Amino acid sequence: MRRRTKIRMAVKGLIALLITYLLVAYFVAPEIWIFRDAGRADFGKMVTTTEQDIPGDP
Repeated sequence: MRRRTKIRMAVKGLIALLITYLLVAYFVAPEIWIFRDAGRADFGKMVTTTEQDIPGDP
């Protein structure tokens, strides 16, 4: 196999790996997270507050 062909295959493989990672990270994982947290009644508030009831940085 020629060197240029190997490099081209490696680049295509890296691009495919990157696309797969982005799909899982931004589409699949959030959906799984929603289903995981859907049954929890004790989930609570998502924003922290100070004693003066000012929203804080989570």
